[in-house]
Amino acid sequence: MTPIRISNLRDYPEWLTQVSQWLHSEWMARYGEGVSAQAVDIDRRARLESLRKHLEPNALPVSFVAHQNEQPVGVVSLVRYQSEQVPNPAVWLTNLFVLPNYRKHGIGQSLLVSAQTYAKNMERGNKVVPFNAKLQLFTHDLAAYYGERGWKKNRVSILHGLRGDIMEFDLRSRG
Repeated sequence: MTPIRISNLRDYPEWLTQVSQWLHSEWMARYGEGVSAQAVDIDRRARLESLRKHLEPNALPVSFVAHQNEQPVGVVSLVRYQSEQVPNPAVWLTNLFVLPNYRKHGIGQSLLVSAQTYAKNMERGNKVVPFNAKLQLFTHDLAAYYGERGWKKNRVSILHGLRGDIMEFDLRSRG
């Protein structure tokens, strides 16, 4: 079996549309019940445009793709996020997705490690606004998965009408 490789999406811009479609489909499966066709189309286009920014040569946003035999099989992203609820700039892990036939083979873990390593190096190099050596993420159903990988629950929040956990990963920790 050909090994799985992890690469920066910037190195494979031809996969952008496919990765965007995966993430759109996953979003629709979780949040899309009762969403209008217009909203679905808006999300599809907005997601693609948002991911295009991951191809630019900036430190953030960035996405990593897992691939085998020159075919993408998974993705994870890091983005900088700031809002009224998150007044201090924070770096968030998002878009962790692995094709169903490739799950339970450590690919998600490899993607997480790649993103965490990139963030550690980015934080050390002070390439973006410092983020207190912590990554954050939102999950409504995978807290146990992330917890087993060193992430700690910080607080409960609501995103797109779904209750979930905000989790943190301390980049100074091992893992």
